[in-house]
Amino acid sequence: MTLPMPRAVVFDCDGTLADTQACVRTAVDEAFARRGRTCDRRFHAELCGLGLAALSARVATMLDVSPVGLDRELLTTMVQQAKRWAVTLPGARECAEATAARLPVAIASNSPRLLLDATLTATGLSRLTSVTISADDVARPKPAPDMYVQACRALSVCPCDAVAVEDSPTGITAARAAGMTVIGVGEHARNAEADHWLPALSPDTFHERGTLRSGAQAPTATGSIFRRPPVTDAGTPLSRGAHG
Repeated sequence: MTLPMPRAVVFDCDGTLADTQACVRTAVDEAFARRGRTCDRRFHAELCGLGLAALSARVATMLDVSPVGLDRELLTTMVQQAKRWAVTLPGARECAEATAARLPVAIASNSPRLLLDATLTATGLSRLTSVTISADDVARPKPAPDMYVQACRALSVCPCDAVAVEDSPTGITAARAAGMTVIGVGEHARNAEADHWLPALSPDTFHERGTLRSGAQAPTATGSIFRRPPVTDAGTPLSRGAHG
C-alpha cells in the first residue's frame, strides 16, 4: 500500500538525523564515574529519547543522589561533546535535504535549546530549516504532543496532514498523540507504535514514487512509502482530511 504525500515533514533530531548517542552516553558515564559508579549498557538503552529533565531524574534515582544541579552537569557535558562529535546518521542528511527541496520541514527535539543548537551547528543541519522546536520551547516535552503540535502550527499545516520521523518510542508516542502519521526509523523504533517502520532513511523516502508492501513494515525497494496526493478538478491537491 501507499500513503498520500504529506504536506509537511517534522524530523526528530537525536537518533533520527544526528548521531549524538555518544554525547549522551559520555555525559552519563562521567556523572556515574564522579560518584564512583559505572553505568551499564541496559541503563543507557532505557534513556533513549528522554528529555533532559526525565533523563536527569532517572540518573539521580539510579545513583541515589539529589537531582539538584545534575541536569546542568549533564547538559554541560552533552553540549561540549556535541560540538566535537555530533554527526549525521547515514542517509539522514540526504533524506532531509531532498525532503526540504519538496516539502516544508521542521525539526522537533527533546533536547534543550543549547544542545539542539550545538548539534545542528556541528552537523550542518542548521541550514535545513528555520523551524526548530526544542524542549525549552514547550510546556511539556515528548511524550506529550506539544512540540509536534507547535511545529505543525509553525509550518501552517494540520498535524493530520503531516508526517513525523522518529527513532524512539517516546517520540513516536508524542507524534501519534498530536494526530500525525509516524515513520519509525532504526532498531529502537522497530517494535514501537509507528504507522510504518524503516531500517534507515534514504533520499527517496518522501518521493512520490515507491510503495510499501501490504502488511509489511519496510519498502519493497529503496524508495518512498508515499505517493502523490489526488487532486481536485481544479488541480488542487486534496488534503488527507478532505478525502477521509
